[in-house]
Amino acid sequence: MRKCIDVQNLSFSYLSQKILHDCSLTLDKGRFCAFIGENGAGKSTFLKNIAGLEIPDQGNIQFLEEKLSNDSITQKSKLIFITENLSFSSPLTIKKFIKSFKKLYPSWNQEMFDSIIKQRSIDLEKRFNDYSRGQKMQILLASYLSTGPKLILIDEVTSVLDIHAQKDFMKIFNNLVKEGSTVILATNILSEVAPYATDLCFIDSGQIKFNVPVSELKTKYVTLKADRKIDLDKAKGIELIEEREDKFYYIALKKDLSSSLQNASSIETYPPSFEDLFLFFSKKETKSGGLHA
Repeated sequence: MRKCIDVQNLSFSYLSQKILHDCSLTLDKGRFCAFIGENGAGKSTFLKNIAGLEIPDQGNIQFLEEKLSNDSITQKSKLIFITENLSFSSPLTIKKFIKSFKKLYPSWNQEMFDSIIKQRSIDLEKRFNDYSRGQKMQILLASYLSTGPKLILIDEVTSVLDIHAQKDFMKIFNNLVKEGSTVILATNILSEVAPYATDLCFIDSGQIKFNVPVSELKTKYVTLKADRKIDLDKAKGIELIEEREDKFYYIALKKDLSSSLQNASSIETYPPSFEDLFLFFSKKETKSGGLHA
């Protein structure tokens, strides 16, 4: 499978502060990557470096197996970056603005644009600043997704959409992935991306800890729900991630899980959810030498 994006040893500093540390990420065409990490971990900065909005201190970025260049109009027409801070001002109505905007993109898909606008019941006869925050984001998504992108970078935008719009656009992202585009979606609303993500990438304190196919994580780890707290000194290879409603939730490596725990009547086991994995990989104990992906 041909690679879509290949980032190697990318580092970035703002003033004297190091934000990204030797970050590497590789994704083939047709992958949907959930890009997760705590607030301030570096998700937005990493995507901005790929999009060319920030200039890295070091590192190499290959896009469709060619070095990514901010001077390449062809490359830039195949890559989009959408953030909730993206905005513009124009005296034109959106309908008139789109007539000019689409001329910049040789792969413009008018059918897709019209379909999204109709589905979301958006009136194009207004100027951009006359729309609500959620409608603005829907217009930006409809516009940029219709350009025929091969790489779609999305930074925490779905939180500004209502639940119906979230579901609609997640399906659109997924359809584009099926057609060969690659999506990297930075989000902490994990339930929305869980049905679609093929890969899970975790960044912590400016370092990408792993980028792993979801299927591999589901095979490697297991979630345990126990009625009582497990003695971790006696049960090696598991880690407490949460206590909720008098239940105790753990993550364990399947290969290390003892048969006594697997067969205990007071313990349920099931594949880990994205929320479970996020809690697990965000734990300070894990970062300092616990279980790893």
